[in-house]
Amino acid sequence: MEKLRKELENFNYMDGILPMVSFEPSEDLESKILFVGSELGDLNSGTKAMMKFAYELKKNPTKNTKVDMILVLDTEGYPDRKTVVGDEGFGRLLNMDSAYSEKHANKQIRELCSILDGTKYDLAVLLSSFNFEEASLFNGYFIMPQVAIEENKIILFNERMHDLMGSVLSTISQAKLPVLKPQTSYLGGGYMLLGPGIVLSGIKEGNEFKELRTKEGFLSACEYRGIPAISAYALSSTVNKDLNELAVRSHFTAIKTIINFYEHKSRRKPI
Repeated sequence: MEKLRKELENFNYMDGILPMVSFEPSEDLESKILFVGSELGDLNSGTKAMMKFAYELKKNPTKNTKVDMILVLDTEGYPDRKTVVGDEGFGRLLNMDSAYSEKHANKQIRELCSILDGTKYDLAVLLSSFNFEEASLFNGYFIMPQVAIEENKIILFNERMHDLMGSVLSTISQAKLPVLKPQTSYLGGGYMLLGPGIVLSGIKEGNEFKELRTKEGFLSACEYRGIPAISAYALSSTVNKDLNELAVRSHFTAIKTIINFYEHKSRRKPI
């Protein structure tokens, strides 16, 4: 973390529990976006992409969009391991990404929730990754939106997210970076592929889903506060450096696309 903090000295850096940098727009403020990286310390392609993009923002500020970046959430596990916290009452330890509940929340999660409480973001984005060695059915970039069930139909927490997610996945695909393609609808672990690059989570009983819902802690924390949010995951590896570089490029492309989407907000209906 000391190396990261040294790099952040060149930016508008908030040195609290979480390493955070902020970028103000050069003209009138219209939108606020929060990016969060390294929810699990050893899955840090999002952090690396944000650091690269931070230099872009310093050279070329946004016009109407404030951008906040929490570069590392799992500050104890970064850069090469996962932090395990709490338990579920039966001796089962939880990784940071499962520890958002009040019972289990540690200082990093509490600080993130405090930041979410303090700013009405127009969008919050978790930039994470997954190792293909651990999940063979995941073969490319994908996004998890906030979802709910209404009259037995899957609905997005914010229907305008369709345009945003479509823009991100289309741009990544055009850049010849891998996007998750349908092989089977059920990907294991309670995850279902809705379409290329769109994954939902839920409860599976037998061969059918009993319930589809937002079960990811970050998405739930944002939904509770009325903040539209997505979690974006890039394909990475424990041993393949080329694949890890693709993950960083994918997140870099996603960040740029999301910011551009909001910078051209005047041409769209607001999310």
